[in-house]
Amino acid sequence: MLASHLPTCDVVDALTNRARRHGADPLVTWYGPSSGARAEFSARTFANWVDKTVNLLDEMELTSSRVANTLLISNPAHWTTLVWTMAIWQAGGIVEAIPVDAVGAGTAAAVVGPGTQPTGAGVTIACSLHPLGAPLIKPATGVIDFAEVLSQPDAHQRFDATDLVCFDDGTEHTWQDLAAIPPLSHRVLLEGATQPWELVSLGLAGPLLGGGSVVLVVGDRHTNIGELLRQEKAHRA
Repeated sequence: MLASHLPTCDVVDALTNRARRHGADPLVTWYGPSSGARAEFSARTFANWVDKTVNLLDEMELTSSRVANTLLISNPAHWTTLVWTMAIWQAGGIVEAIPVDAVGAGTAAAVVGPGTQPTGAGVTIACSLHPLGAPLIKPATGVIDFAEVLSQPDAHQRFDATDLVCFDDGTEHTWQDLAAIPPLSHRVLLEGATQPWELVSLGLAGPLLGGGSVVLVVGDRHTNIGELLRQEKAHRA
């Protein structure tokens, strides 16, 4: 249950409600750096990934913890980055948007990309960044493969949270900051997002709060953005 001082309606509530009421509608569409790499997640599917990730954090006793989501720096526009950001919030934790080499011993866990060695955090979880979330080909010793999340139950859990939700380049953000993000009711295309708070605002919180959706484009292979906008029936963010 949420702590009483947090907003009664926030992005975690918004995802839960969206999955229940409009679960089949698209929420996140991702285009990878290579041509043909595309993955689309309905609200229900995205929420299911989040729930499974929360259950993984619970199993590892990492709820209500500070977790470094280094993907916000190394791979900000990947759908896995958004799943982890939301899961940490739903698990009552604080997201640290920091690079891998800045992870310290005070961080309970670190979420990293493929090929990364254990960090200074208590636990290091590596993600393959495969379009469909496939396992790592060869996980580094001492690193947990995020694909283990697939064996987690689908049960929805939410844990108490603090006021803080994110550290973005040394700037602290709160639940009130998230609630103040302008809601987006349409479908937006976010191309080349590199700033963590920009990604969180335009690619996650805004669409959830306003009932919209996001198309994430990674890399520079998609030169005909106009055609992509028409194809996805989206607007530039």
